[in-house]
Amino acid sequence: MDDISPQSTSSDIEHYVCDKLATLGDVFKDTHFQALAQKSDGLFEWARLACEYIDGTNTVGWGPMKHFDVVIGKAAVDKRPVKGTHLLDEMYQHVLEEIIPDEDAIPLFQSVMGQILASREPLPKTALTSMRQRFPHVDGDYTVDDVIRAMGSLMTGTVDSQTPIRPLHASFYDFLTDKSRSDKFFIDVSALEIDLAFASLRVMEHELRFNICSLESSYLPNSDVHDLDKRVKDSISTELSYSCRFWGTHVGAASFEQSLATEITAFFDDERLLFWMEALDWCMGYAEFTTQMNYAAQDTLRFVRMFGVAILHSTPHLYLSALPFAPKQSGVFRKFAAKFPCTPQVVTGHVLEWPATEETFRMHGWVQSVAISPDGKRIAGSSDDGDIQVWDMETGEPLGAPLRGHTGIVWSIAISPDGKYIVSGAADHTIRMWDVETVSGSQDATIRRWDVETGNEFGAPLQGHADSVLSVAISPDGQCIVSGSQDNTIRVWDAHTGEAFGAPLHGHSDAVYSVAISPDGKRIVSGSADGTIRVWDAETSKGLRAQGRGYIVFSVAISSDGKRIVSGSGDQTIRVWDVETGEAVGTPLRGHTANIYSVTISPDGKHIVSGS
Repeated sequence: MDDISPQSTSSDIEHYVCDKLATLGDVFKDTHFQALAQKSDGLFEWARLACEYIDGTNTVGWGPMKHFDVVIGKAAVDKRPVKGTHLLDEMYQHVLEEIIPDEDAIPLFQSVMGQILASREPLPKTALTSMRQRFPHVDGDYTVDDVIRAMGSLMTGTVDSQTPIRPLHASFYDFLTDKSRSDKFFIDVSALEIDLAFASLRVMEHELRFNICSLESSYLPNSDVHDLDKRVKDSISTELSYSCRFWGTHVGAASFEQSLATEITAFFDDERLLFWMEALDWCMGYAEFTTQMNYAAQDTLRFVRMFGVAILHSTPHLYLSALPFAPKQSGVFRKFAAKFPCTPQVVTGHVLEWPATEETFRMHGWVQSVAISPDGKRIAGSSDDGDIQVWDMETGEPLGAPLRGHTGIVWSIAISPDGKYIVSGAADHTIRMWDVETVSGSQDATIRRWDVETGNEFGAPLQGHADSVLSVAISPDGQCIVSGSQDNTIRVWDAHTGEAFGAPLHGHSDAVYSVAISPDGKRIVSGSADGTIRVWDAETSKGLRAQGRGYIVFSVAISSDGKRIVSGSGDQTIRVWDVETGEAVGTPLRGHTANIYSVTISPDGKHIVSGS
């Protein structure tokens, strides 16, 4: 667009104006069209609105020439800057004043337009009206159509009741939501959040039901259900689909009202909670379940995380499998199990509480290393078949195909502080860096670097270790890579040039399986086959302390506040250590039945992820 000359744009606008106003006969001459093109300052949206305004089809009153004088600025109207945003603001003011000549109607305009602008996705008139009828703070017997039917020059969907209504141009939204620009037409979108929250809850209360798509059998997975799309469309209205997906968003954005809290509590104490999960799965799939669950009860979130994959495969098993196998003392089971007596029942071995494990991610081979992205949204894992896989933390879905390049076991991976690169260390003696948000070490004795966005490797592999690279880590500032090897040493590398900093760090008497760097970049922590965890000064390369476990330490990680070390070892336990004292914190965490090759801590410090 930078190559298009202003003269060319002005000429195009002049042709556009001439064409749009051709129906006005001989009233306008070339000089009028030229004046409008010049006034537009190259903005097609202004020219479009000006033509609509001059044509005067929305109201009875001034003729086209009078409107032309107002637009050009010859009439006695407020004088405003006439360039860029201010030019559009002036035009929006003219159009709205023409559409809404009675100021008593402005509150009605603000209320209806506020609903449209506050909705998280555009809705048609029928859905907007249905939800509006359930608003608790709206008086008056009128419909959405009473406001938007005259706004065809500004909004889509003003004629067709099934077409989503949205501003024709993003600048109209910006204009209405900025009081300094829109003045008396200003719309406070946040004021509509509580009405939309109430409306969403009430739509679900009225329309949700068991087996909403009327499936005849639970034997078929969703993918094999005949005419499923038609069933969903016929059974779930637009307003119900919207309410199921966005009620939590509106609740989170609304100001507190006790009556709203009461309705939410009633929702979670009713079987509608399960019906909502069912409808939500038909509307969007499990991939966005947990996004909505963040506004829901923690117990419900655990239920969906535990059984979401099974529900996604076959929705009826929400009732047939997930509910019966939910822990006996969980809120979901206690509230709803008795309401579905014809479902299977666990006779023996029914667990009482939710286990410590929240979600399981699977790879084809043994999991050698795991890492979490800085924003906590991605998990990366590497395996003994040389693959690296990235998953969505919330949904458990794999993101793209595995990253391949190493020729041996990928022992370790890490993610750069900016989340853009993955570094891997492998048995092929190399370290590689990938553009995908983590780092890995491999049996090929190399370290490789990769681009997170493209998945392509960049630069040459980092070589220097005499044996397999078992672990890699990236410094908080992204400048250094630390690697641990089966040659019993630790090396520090320049992340950009690939050159080694100084001599290797010696101290372990056996292979270094894992390395980690403290958040301030001043400490390096290593775990080794010699059964010890060592802490090093990153600047001097001197060992500060060592603590022993007796078993091979396969993995170490440091918390985001730098106060705790987490280790995974050959005794199938995870332990937490105090960085300053070297003492164990609490009791070992048990659950794995094999060696724990990798551990990592979420950025908020609330979760430990382990691979075994």
